[in-house]
Amino acid sequence: MSPIELHDCAVVFTADDRYALPLAVAMRSFADHAPAGLPIDVIDGGLTEESRRRIARFVGDRELRWISPALCPLPPLGGVWRYVSPTVFLRLQLPLLISARRALFLDADVLVLDRIEHLLRCELAGAPLAAVRDPSSTGPPALRQHGFPEGTPYFNAGVLVLDLDELRRLDAARVFWELAHRELPFNDQDVLNLWAAGRWRELPTRWNCPAHSADVPDAEVSIVHFIGPRKPWHADGPLLPRYADWQRYAALSGWPRDALSDVAGMQEALALLLRVAVDKIATDAVGFDRQQFLDRLFAAIDDASEVPAGSQDAMLDRMRQRIIRSLRVAAGLWPELDLRALFRQLRASLG
Repeated sequence: MSPIELHDCAVVFTADDRYALPLAVAMRSFADHAPAGLPIDVIDGGLTEESRRRIARFVGDRELRWISPALCPLPPLGGVWRYVSPTVFLRLQLPLLISARRALFLDADVLVLDRIEHLLRCELAGAPLAAVRDPSSTGPPALRQHGFPEGTPYFNAGVLVLDLDELRRLDAARVFWELAHRELPFNDQDVLNLWAAGRWRELPTRWNCPAHSADVPDAEVSIVHFIGPRKPWHADGPLLPRYADWQRYAALSGWPRDALSDVAGMQEALALLLRVAVDKIATDAVGFDRQQFLDRLFAAIDDASEVPAGSQDAMLDRMRQRIIRSLRVAAGLWPELDLRALFRQLRASLG
């Protein structure tokens, strides 16, 4: 088999109109970190013409190839995660929809922060796919009744490197579609794990790092994944770690401001999430002084200077820097936010 070159690869996203804005952000972040001339394939699960135009404008001169699959109805969603779209099942048809030798599939709720050439060309060593292990490590217990072996590593399907030639040889798309009609808690992700159990290659966490994770230093993260129901485009998302990076892109997207968040909801969410963050630090950090922490945060945001590092607790410093970054971006995007009132409210609630 000849070595994989960039012209052998496809980069693929899929979404419906509910995820049009995050799709635009994910695609633009990829375009900013990808080699020139590498097109983007979008499996269209129901985007409007207006959303397509906005996405194309935002992504710039990168070639976009819109693919409209003739596959309906999609399998019913299982589990309790109703925030996901049924279009997640469309990734199961990549071997049929994409003619390239290899595909890099990216969820619409990711943010690319680093060059991706190495990921595109990663060595699969005979495996049909490569992925990052899921935070759950061994997957949902309900998967055992479908034949998923106990203790088997389980991957997250938000970032996938797929050997499409091998998947076509194994007639994988047909098997995927049959498995997709089972009642599985994590839908397409469970399908892929059932099929690939024990025969996928594990990638370093930096290629699909959960936004809430502190396991990988910020400087080493290549792709952030906003897994779970709280997304950075929701009103309750502003203090998710690395939220600020996503909002910087969203602010440039040309999407109507009301599609990003409402100010009242943002103010309430900031207060709640900041208190949660402070409570977590108080639990984890030895000798934590709440009042001093808030004073330093407020001073740093007020005078636009960084809070100096040097705390004996590295976790405390990382959390403080992330909170500062998120609050600054929120204040820049929503000038109506009253950060002074927010801090007064927080101090009062903490006593």
